[in-house]
Amino acid sequence: DILMSSIVTDPPGGGELSGDPADQPSHPSGHAHSRIMNTRPSKEDILDHVVQHVSPKWFELGVKLLKKEQESHLETIRLDYPTDIKKRCAEMFWHWLTTDTNASWQQLIEALRSHAVELPVVAD
Repeated sequence: DILMSSIVTDPPGGGELSGDPADQPSHPSGHAHSRIMNTRPSKEDILDHVVQHVSPKWFELGVKLLKKEQESHLETIRLDYPTDIKKRCAEMFWHWLTTDTNASWQQLIEALRSHAVELPVVAD
């Protein structure tokens, strides 16, 4: 629930929640939850809510999120930031967000739950 509670309580765009019950944090499994899952994560959301929890698995996560032909970019990131795994993770996410027009919270959560990444606690 770490990731989803942060996302549901911080609506996209940083605005106030409306009076619509579907927008309230107490209803994460309703319409707000599906709407959020299908939205594109912002760089700020990734930095604020994700990088700190997943940095040690940045490479595995990149393999799950990036298209096959983009996986070589992960090695470039590794070489560019030899000692800073948080920077590696952030760069991998920036590459994903700028190259995948269908990037979504749903894709990220599925990748976190995958056997290759094995970070279901962060996804939940």
